[in-house]
Amino acid sequence: MDDIRFYNTVLADSDITLYDAPTAVPDLVTNDNIKVYPNPASNKISVQLPDSVVKYDMQIINQLGQVCMSTEIAGGAGDIDVAALPAGIYIMKLTCNGNSFYKKIQKN
Repeated sequence: MDDIRFYNTVLADSDITLYDAPTAVPDLVTNDNIKVYPNPASNKISVQLPDSVVKYDMQIINQLGQVCMSTEIAGGAGDIDVAALPAGIYIMKLTCNGNSFYKKIQKN
């Protein structure tokens, strides 16, 4: 490497340290970039998270706080069969990377 002048000071190769650092940051998971559709639903709900999510745990909780459905989904997207749930309002709890996110869903 040739000498580099920095503020009129000559730097030798031994004065310079090169670092190899990643140039991309994985997508952060927020409540805003979690997609749950269609809502309201009758048979199936699709969930889409950022591509950086490898797996997540999903729970569907009724208005009494009871867990009606629970599963682990691999990948950033998945479909959940809700045909067996009675009509009503539910909370979907998604847990990934140690964080929990909540979405209100309606079953027709």
